[in-house]
Formats: sequence, C-alpha cells, structure tokens
Amino acid sequence: MNPTAFLALLLVTVAAVGGAVWTTAERPRAVADERAGERLFPAVTSRANDIARIEVTDKGTTAVVAREGDGWTMPEKGGYPVRIEPIRELVAGVAQLTILEPMTADPERFARIEVQDPATDRDPSKRVVLKTRDGTVLADLVVGRSNWQMGAMGGTYVRDRATNRSWLVQGRVTLPFEANIWMDRQIADVPADRAAAVVLSGGDVPTLTMTRAADGKAVIAGMAEGREMKTADADRVLSLFTAMNFDDVKGAQGLSVDPAGRSAEVTTTDGLVLRLKPVRDGEATLWRLEATATADAAKAEADRINALGGRFVYRLPIFKADVVGFGPEQVTQPARGS
Repeated sequence: MNPTAFLALLLVTVAAVGGAVWTTAERPRAVADERAGERLFPAVTSRANDIARIEVTDKGTTAVVAREGDGWTMPEKGGYPVRIEPIRELVAGVAQLTILEPMTADPERFARIEVQDPATDRDPSKRVVLKTRDGTVLADLVVGRSNWQMGAMGGTYVRDRATNRSWLVQGRVTLPFEANIWMDRQIADVPADRAAAVVLSGGDVPTLTMTRAADGKAVIAGMAEGREMKTADADRVLSLFTAMNFDDVKGAQGLSVDPAGRSAEVTTTDGLVLRLKPVRDGEATLWRLEATATADAAKAEADRINALGGRFVYRLPIFKADVVGFGPEQVTQPARGS
C-alpha cells in the first residue's frame, strides 16, 4: 500500500470514530481541564503520511515494524512483510485519543492505572512509539487500564512519556497480542483433495510416497503385504501443506539446506509443486519453501510463494514438522484379520 492510500484510509477511520468521541468528550466532567476534548496526539493525524517506524513494547520486549518502499516489514524478522490492517488500526487508535481529564504525573502512582513502563513480564502496560523516517517522535505513550464507564467508545488511561503526564482519554488503542500477529503467517495452503502426490524422503527414514488412484482414493506406494493404511495419519500427510502457518520466521542469509535432512514435496492436481527443505540453524531445524509450476494455471501461485521463500526460512508448528518425519511404518498398520 502506498503512503497516500495509507493516509487516506487512516483519515476515514479517524473520522468514523470522531463523532462518538466528541459527543462523549463534550460532557461536563467532575474535574475540568482546558485541554478536554482535544486530541492527545494531533501530530499523528496531521503527519500520518510521514510515519515510518512503529515500536511496541510489551513485557520488556520490543517489536518494530518499519516502512520499506510502499510496504511495511519487521526488521528483526529479516524484513518479513507485515499486514497493513493492524498498523492502520493502531495508528488510527492513537490519532483519535481524546482528552477527558488529567491523571497523575507521580511515578509512584502510575501502577494504579497501569501506565508504568512495561519493563518486565509482570507489567500489564504497553508502550507505543510512532516515528517519522528522520526519527521525529510523533507519539510516545504507555497504554494502561481501560475504563468502560466512558460510553460506547470506552475510556483508556494512557501516559504521554514526553511530559510524563497520564490522562484519561476517550478511545482505545488496538495492539497485536504478540509480534507474529503483525505478519500474514500462512505460507502455503494446499487442501488434501488438491494433493495428487506427496513424497517424504531423506534422512534415515524410508521414503513415503502417497498418490491418488483413479477413483480419487489415497494410495501408499509399495505398501507391504499384510498391512493397511492408517487413515488418520495418512490424512495428516495429504494435509501437510494445508493451512501451513509458520510459528516464526527469519532471513535466510547465511543459512543453507541440510542435504542429509528429510524433505517433503507435494504435487497438486493443477500443476503446482511445493518442496519443503530442512535448514539447520544451530540446534534448531527451520524450513525453506520452494515452488515450481508445471502448468500455466499454477504459475502465479508459484511466483508468489518464491517471492518470499527464497528470502526467508520458517519455524513450523510441531504438528506439521513431525509429519515430515513419517515413513511407511507411521501411516500403515497390520491388516485386520491378518
């Protein structure tokens, strides 16, 4: 998304919530303040187009997303692309925060409304910093406890770290509950009924090849006499590339495929071939995903996968990674009555 489109969508979002915010903010408060009804961070709206770096600190750990060209990435994840939706929601949330009344500026009292710095895993607060490309800070705030007595929009206790003053504001700041939520974690999605063949090979486990018979039923190549398919485990093999989401990701620089490791390959009914190859990173096994199109219908999908697959390696959930290690013994059992 280009910067102009990002700003336009942000302004629409802020305008949509603005009416509800002002209606509540204009109500008389028991404690008046000359800034009541003002935006806490007006520069976020006026300079939204300039925002190029967002830092979110939660339980002592900071996640960073940064603008790169027309998109956004996570630098600590090797520059992996991030989704625009959580960025837009976060920036719009900060932009529309409207002052209701001042709260404490005494650091000894910050914890009462949960606006202390999130320095440890015991701190419930979250810190948000919005910066321009030249490092100008447009907002540096700590998001604390919610106050649901402030109408439909809700209220939030926040602290402006530039002044160290905490405030009760109208509005909420939507934050991902973990760093991976910034990213689209799905790297492949091949439903089981689209898989024409799956081959698991390499390592010290015999090769497992599963194909489709003419009637569409799964077949295990070379299945030993006196054995039959274990349907549940065979289905796991055929579904290996279905909704394949990573648990973590990093840049592939300096990492190479382990030639002695076990790999997985799926060929689809419409000409897409995906290969999952092991990469050693110290004691951990990560995975590289490669795609080939054997038919024009699959070329766009292969190109999309390779655009990322060549630059990144992935840590897969255990329930996916374990399937790569399956051999004929794991998907067959003694035939009943044998």
